[in-house]
Amino acid sequence: MTEETTPQEAPQRLRAEQAIRFAISLFAETAWVQMGIQADPATHTVETDLPKAKLAIDAIAALVPLTEGRLAPNEVRDLRNLLSTLQWNYVERVNKAAETS
Repeated sequence: MTEETTPQEAPQRLRAEQAIRFAISLFAETAWVQMGIQADPATHTVETDLPKAKLAIDAIAALVPLTEGRLAPNEVRDLRNLLSTLQWNYVERVNKAAETS
């Protein structure tokens, strides 16, 4: 006797749009941590590495345009707002680092 998987029990496949959202959230968390705004969830320490923060923000900037027409307009707006907030905080951190050096 074989067991069949019902549609409700079938594993859900990750859609590309979900993967992009997930990647953006990971890059955003990385940026916040690398800017020293949020503690590293693994070590619970706060350290700053602005070049790594910039890399994470640039990755988000590359992914956000790919969501146009694929996600709901309000989701795209939220991602653009997230990107703008990260960029603004990055500039603030860079300026603060320049003032102290």
